[in-house]
Amino acid sequence: MDKKQSGKSLSFLWLLFGIAFVVCLSLAFSKLGGSESVLYPQITSKIAIFIVFFISGLQITYDQIVKATRNVSLMLFALFSSFVLYPLIGFLFCQIATCMPPPVSAGVVITNIFKGDEALAVTLSCIGNFIGSILTPIIIHMITHDDLTIIDASTLKNFCVLALIVLVPTIMGQLIRKRFPRLGQVQLSTVSKVCLLYIIFCGLSASFDTLPGDVMTPWTIVCLVTGVSVIYVTVFCIVTWLDNLFRFTTNKQEQIALVSSVSMKSLGTGFAILMIWSQVNVFYLYYAVVLIIFEPIQITLSILIWQNCTKKENIHESKV
Repeated sequence: MDKKQSGKSLSFLWLLFGIAFVVCLSLAFSKLGGSESVLYPQITSKIAIFIVFFISGLQITYDQIVKATRNVSLMLFALFSSFVLYPLIGFLFCQIATCMPPPVSAGVVITNIFKGDEALAVTLSCIGNFIGSILTPIIIHMITHDDLTIIDASTLKNFCVLALIVLVPTIMGQLIRKRFPRLGQVQLSTVSKVCLLYIIFCGLSASFDTLPGDVMTPWTIVCLVTGVSVIYVTVFCIVTWLDNLFRFTTNKQEQIALVSSVSMKSLGTGFAILMIWSQVNVFYLYYAVVLIIFEPIQITLSILIWQNCTKKENIHESKV
């Protein structure tokens, strides 16, 4: 193994250990990341997302963004995978949790780690979350038939928050890159990874701090980890198979961005939506447990699967 591959493996390992560490930390000190803590996670977690998209804005070019937005068939397939295919696959196990929008920042960070099309990942994240702010409540209503009126006021707020922490930093990064081109060559992926770990910690801590204490039993966790892993791997394989069959993407970089974005669910946005719906029915708090498990499991599995795919490709290329 050469130094470059060794460095990559270490990078993956420390991120996996980082995820395990923040999960344990959030379990042990959930109050630290709770809404009343000195960290002010309701603000600082959004700043972390802002930083992730600002870095992405610095590192991707305007032409890449334009190219990503022009691929209409790919965008439609991504939305279909997130809001139709995913809920159908996970319907029997966790029907509400699988209706959530795609990840805000995790997909972008994973795409960056594996040298995928980051511009496409950013575009899919923006479009998926903006549309998800409307589609997710509608899908939940179709499943549960609960009252939709409580969601109306929150939709505009979600749009404004997403614009502030996703669109604005990306545009700022683009403007700074245009003025100072050399900044686009600075390696800031470690900063994005640290921000992602902090976002996971805040999301998990808020969840553990809010949910009833008797929900997270060892048996519940084992069942959820197994179920979430099966659903994630199933979606990952089906989306990859459909993409290979219908050629929605044109290269490996685009496929990494697509699959990383649509095969994961957002803990931050999803948890906020479930907290709003819990005002209608407290039972929605229990669906938040599934989202808690989703976040670290989906990122860990994503890293392991893509790393394995990369190793196989490298072995195949070396033989050729």
